[in-house]
Amino acid sequence: MKKNHEIFQIFRTLTFAKLINLTILRLSYFLSLLLKKDLYLGHPAYYSIEPTNCCNLHCVECPVIRDEVNFPSGFMNYDDFKEIIKRIKKVSIYINLYLRGELFLNPQIFSMIKNLYE
Repeated sequence: MKKNHEIFQIFRTLTFAKLINLTILRLSYFLSLLLKKDLYLGHPAYYSIEPTNCCNLHCVECPVIRDEVNFPSGFMNYDDFKEIIKRIKKVSIYINLYLRGELFLNPQIFSMIKNLYE
């Protein structure tokens, strides 16, 4: 039953621009198969945004904790987040606010989440 609820939520957020983008993405997939050449038309429908790559846990399998990641840790600021959302909101179907870090360590995370629904 939960899966049906998730599908309903996705359909509720579909707009004409999102449907056009999905159509272009599907068309580029079939053209890539037909031409045997990678074509990238349209915008991604799914995004993953990392509000922070910091973490306060010490999971033994985590590459962040084992220092296998070669970039500085920090927090995304709210203005950068707003700009990203403004650019992708019209065409994205799903936005994931997680990659490597513990997103609730970012002091602006609740403002970021609220911005997704404005």
